Amino acid sequence: MWAFMASAALFYYTVYDREIYVQLGNRLAWRQGTFPAVRGKIIDKDNLILAWTEKYFDLYLLKKPDGRARREHFYTELKRILGAFTQTGDGEIKLLKKGLQPEKIMELDKLLRVYPELRIVPRFERRCIDYPEVRAFVGKTETKDGRTVGISGVELMYNRELNGTDGLYNVMVDRNENWIKGTWSLKRNATTGHDLLLELSLEEIRKEHADGTDPAEKK
Repeated sequence: MWAFMASAALFYYTVYDREIYVQLGNRLAWRQGTFPAVRGKIIDKDNLILAWTEKYFDLYLLKKPDGRARREHFYTELKRILGAFTQTGDGEIKLLKKGLQPEKIMELDKLLRVYPELRIVPRFERRCIDYPEVRAFVGKTETKDGRTVGISGVELMYNRELNGTDGLYNVMVDRNENWIKGTWSLKRNATTGHDLLLELSLEEIRKEHADGTDPAEKK
């Protein structure tokens, strides 16, 4: 939950008078967190990109707005901006829209200010060139604690180099672990992962690894 909330709040926050919150003393607390660097690309010897990362933004509802009138206004405005949408997910948190377009993010700005229950969360997806033997050679990734990590193939063999260094931040939270607006501060920028230049070309990979074996298992 904390990783999810951190990703959401990193995208959007508004500056308020932070002195008010500082004066509240032990009712609030400071938290330190990290945000992942963009994973490096995997490139063949002819400078053809074989694997890369794409970034998307998804819209979530953390809980239904309180009050009938407030809730009706929320859904009316949301439908006006998004058109048709669905609520998916187990529990209280619901996914409303995947892959928001930039213009929709701008249109949602006012609604985000009025309804803190609504959050935009960044999502990273790893892509690979569409040849089965190359996909097997490059390997698979999965998301752990908000970070993309390699679990097979070249992605696993060079996971540390591809991952880069996480960014670091401090933020003040209330008793419910909600971020206090205006208290977020950057302590360290994220460093993008290194691009990995292979010694093989696309065609060489297709020929030499036509059996689809995992190079990480041979290492």
